Amino acid sequence: IVFCGIYITASRNLAIKTIKKNLSQIINHLNEFGLDIAYDNIEFNSMMFYPLVKIEGLKIYSATSLNDWALKFNTVKAYPNIIGTQRLRFQSIDGGTFKFNEYDSDMTSDKTFLDIIYNNQKFEELVLHAEDINIKDFAKIEKIAFLSKYSEPSEIEAFTTPSYINMFEVNNVKINGLIDYPLSSNLKLLYAQANIMGKFEPD
Repeated sequence: IVFCGIYITASRNLAIKTIKKNLSQIINHLNEFGLDIAYDNIEFNSMMFYPLVKIEGLKIYSATSLNDWALKFNTVKAYPNIIGTQRLRFQSIDGGTFKFNEYDSDMTSDKTFLDIIYNNQKFEELVLHAEDINIKDFAKIEKIAFLSKYSEPSEIEAFTTPSYINMFEVNNVKINGLIDYPLSSNLKLLYAQANIMGKFEPD
C-alpha cells in the first residue's frame, strides 16, 4: 500500500511538472489558430483523491477580429488515471458563460469533459464530449462530440495515409427564434471529418 501511494504521488508530481512545462507552448499553439485562454486561478495537487489541477474562471476566446466570442467555465478540474491508460480528464463542474458578439448568456451542461490520452510521450487521442448544453436565451444543444485519434502512417506512403483521424458531431440544436439567424432555428445533425495526412511533428 505504501509503495502504491508513493508511486501514485510520484506519477502525479511528474504530470504536474509536464503540464507546467507545456502550458506556455500550448497557449502559443492556440494563438496560431486565432485562439487564446485566460484563467482567474490555477491550483495543482499531488495528493491522491484530489483533482490534479483545479482551474477557476477558465476562459477560451477568439483572438481575431472576425467574431467576438468566448467560452468561460466557472470551475474545471482535471483527474489522471490511477492505473492503466495514460489519460488526463478535464471536467467542467458548474457551468459558465457564453459570449458571441452582443450575446452574453449563462451556460450549463451535463457530462462535459475533455480527455487527453497519450502513450510514450506521444499524443494518441483527444476526446471532447458535452451533453444537454443550455445557453440561456440563445440555444439548446443535445450533444457535442469531437474525436482526434492517432493512426500509424505507412512509412512507404507517409504523405498519403492519415496520421490523425478527426471527427466532429453536433446533435439537435435549437436556436432561439428571436435571434436574427439566417438559417433554420433547428439543426438535427452537423457532422464533419478531416484527416491529417502524413507525419505530424510536435513542433
